Amino acid sequence: PADALIEVMKSWIGEWTEEERQEERDEEISRPDKWKLLLQIPAQGLLQFIMDKTYKSSYIIVGEPNAGKSSYLTYLLPHFFGSNAVAGESLHKIVSDKFVTAELENKILNVFDDLSDAELGAVGQFKAFTGITRHTITRKHQGGYTGRIFCTHCFACNQPPKVPDSCLYDTAFWDRWTFIRFPFIHKKEPTFLTRLLIEENLSSFLTMTLAMMVSIRQKQTLPFQMSVGEVMQLWMQKADPLAQFLEEMMREAAKVQDFDRELLFDAYCKWFDEQNPPIDIRKKIPNLKDFAVALIKYELLSTKTSTKRGGKKFNLTVFKGKYSWIHGQELMQP
Repeated sequence: PADALIEVMKSWIGEWTEEERQEERDEEISRPDKWKLLLQIPAQGLLQFIMDKTYKSSYIIVGEPNAGKSSYLTYLLPHFFGSNAVAGESLHKIVSDKFVTAELENKILNVFDDLSDAELGAVGQFKAFTGITRHTITRKHQGGYTGRIFCTHCFACNQPPKVPDSCLYDTAFWDRWTFIRFPFIHKKEPTFLTRLLIEENLSSFLTMTLAMMVSIRQKQTLPFQMSVGEVMQLWMQKADPLAQFLEEMMREAAKVQDFDRELLFDAYCKWFDEQNPPIDIRKKIPNLKDFAVALIKYELLSTKTSTKRGGKKFNLTVFKGKYSWIHGQELMQP
């Protein structure tokens, strides 16, 4: 049963790529098998419950529909712990609602599937919950008292929520995240959950989770952690289709280059329309003017320049930045 369960977890999260394996060899480090990240989440929750301290690490799972997010978050983990030990509060509620403390008190995990991509509010309360375990528990129409909030947070979404500008350079916020991709889309199988949640699989999951707990305690650290820069890059790419477009279609260049404004905007629109599965149309930048404004934060600036055509000098407006077009810079020349 353990082998079968491991194959299911591999089908959700995949395995290390050859590039990642080479990086491991180059840096002379040893990573656990990638599927074990799905054991770190429940192991961390149990350790925080036992030790009354936090590892200051939360998780966001990003993937398309039918990637396995719900099977893991809303079925496997609650069945493993029991529903009374698992809260189901969204990140948006955690950052904005003081009464959420009553729902998080004494829970081992907080899991929420289908997280909205709406912008978050101030994130101070989230950082507090993931930093220490003693908090004032507030219930409606009742007095507050001191209680324990030690749960590990794990959220799933198709695209992560936007973060407020005040949070962009808040390293304490970004340092609290591990970004997980569920990259595959699976066919719906009516009997899958019935076969997944059998007693033998849950027993195997317990055995492997206990082994992960022992490993974390022995090494005094979580085996899967990401740098602030890695989390920010992945989060921004998935939260902002424009960032994803720039990542896929352009490369950083050593020197500043010019781009034809209309050609670049047309390329963005074509890329957006061809995405499969499709991106929410509300996230599409509707016109060239808004496109120019959106590019500012990626250091592609709209500026004046001049060129000669047929012996005559012409003034024109271009996008200028340290980028090159992946299919050949000549295709984007103004």
